[in-house]
Amino acid sequence: GIMVFPTLDTIANAATPSILNAVFRDAPKRNKPSEASNADNYDCPLDIGIPTASRENRLFGSFNDLFSRPLAIVGNTGSGKSYSVARLLQSAIEQVGEAKFPRFFVLDINGEYGRAFGVDGKEAKQPDKIFLNGKEFSIPIWLMNAHEVCEWLSAAEQTQEPVLKNSWSLLKGATIAPDLSKGKLANRCLGIVRKLPDVANGSGNARQSTVLEWDAFKAYAANVDLTDEMSGLIDQMDAIQGQLKASLQQSYPPWAIGDERQQIEEIASSLAHCFEAFSSEEINLSQESADKPIYFPLSQLRSDPLSVAASSEDDGRLRQFLMSLQLRLDNRLADKRWGSFINYDDIGINSFESWVEKFGVGAEGRSINVIDCSMLGHEVLPYVCGIIGRMLLETRERQVAGDRFKEPWVIVLEEAHNYVRPPRQDEDRGSKISREAFERIAKEGRKFGMSLIVASQRPSEISQTIISQCANFIMHRLQNPNDIDHFKSIIPVQSRRLLDQISVLVSGEAITFGSAFHVPSRVQIHSPKN
Repeated sequence: GIMVFPTLDTIANAATPSILNAVFRDAPKRNKPSEASNADNYDCPLDIGIPTASRENRLFGSFNDLFSRPLAIVGNTGSGKSYSVARLLQSAIEQVGEAKFPRFFVLDINGEYGRAFGVDGKEAKQPDKIFLNGKEFSIPIWLMNAHEVCEWLSAAEQTQEPVLKNSWSLLKGATIAPDLSKGKLANRCLGIVRKLPDVANGSGNARQSTVLEWDAFKAYAANVDLTDEMSGLIDQMDAIQGQLKASLQQSYPPWAIGDERQQIEEIASSLAHCFEAFSSEEINLSQESADKPIYFPLSQLRSDPLSVAASSEDDGRLRQFLMSLQLRLDNRLADKRWGSFINYDDIGINSFESWVEKFGVGAEGRSINVIDCSMLGHEVLPYVCGIIGRMLLETRERQVAGDRFKEPWVIVLEEAHNYVRPPRQDEDRGSKISREAFERIAKEGRKFGMSLIVASQRPSEISQTIISQCANFIMHRLQNPNDIDHFKSIIPVQSRRLLDQISVLVSGEAITFGSAFHVPSRVQIHSPKN
């Protein structure tokens, strides 16, 4: 009766209790390890609720299947969506105990999950702050990688991004290499001597271009500790540059470079070899540190780091571009809405290890961690959620492979339509960062033992990449035709008939389908305990 409907004279046979028991009494067993035998208890059933068609039974779902791949829980306001999330997490912790020790990270956008998970809410919530398990928390600004900080400050790609990335490298590298700025200057010298032969051979006024490039090189090299060999090569090049400058004083100087060209190429090649050996260690360290979560005091960020990253000879047009970037940075630091990014010194977070420990990832952490983001501004929220998602995934990637599946990690995206919207032309930078982070988790998280629970009122306004990866669905009452049609287009054909009932479901009632359940069912979800 699902794919082909019977005729009017077909005899109907009522389902017997034994048939219903066979359907609902247990959950499917999924994701069997290769080394497990048939007798091994590698999966466990989770009590989801009471089936409408058989109220004497219970609907069970597979623990492994529900939390190994993204799960979508959708429904209008007041339909019981948050109750389903809370009950599901409570059942998971009660059922598995300490055997698997799963960890759930709830991005609580409305501040409604603390009570369900025993979080002490005595501390008064203050605007523009994050609270982790009831206590003030921070997403330190130094957790941002180079791409995120450029998006955060809306840095111009051609002029401001390179300087900002250099500055971010210096800020994070200062705790490792005290003289890192000299390594960065050496890197710029290397870039100039590598392109100097092309400039000398170029069309147009090659003499003037070569002189200008060499002047820029000398400005950088003046602050680098040069070896005797480097100094000798620079003296030779200075002599050639002197001849080129003298020729430029003539009334009608020839633009092309003649006999000096071969000498320039030979000296530039030797200088490049010297600078490669001289600066490789410092350069590599600087480039790596830009994306690493390395602590730096907030005072360093307030001490005009952009001027340190910019060269002394760039006082002209580049300085004008950097003024607007510095202004945006100063405004961000002064804006109270971004206080959760710069309060890390006040709450005692002075390293990535201390942040991870407070976040609940360490051995002493809680099974369920509630990150209360209800006091954050709309512009700040996507950055916070995106950075948390990326940091959890990168932490998981570095964990021992054998431990990933013993301790599954799940991020709960409450009100996901606020920060994982589909891509669009007018997409703001924070939403893009958040969407890309969670799309990567949806696509690649399973191999690292990490998954998502996507909870939303508007499933049609969630990234298609994330929804397409969901293997299971718990759908409460939906009224919007676009949302209903959206699901009808992505779920199996045999489950679509149940969606005709979705607009008349009572509060707490849902339609469940997916590989974690034997059959699609209409079910009354159990209420959470608190």
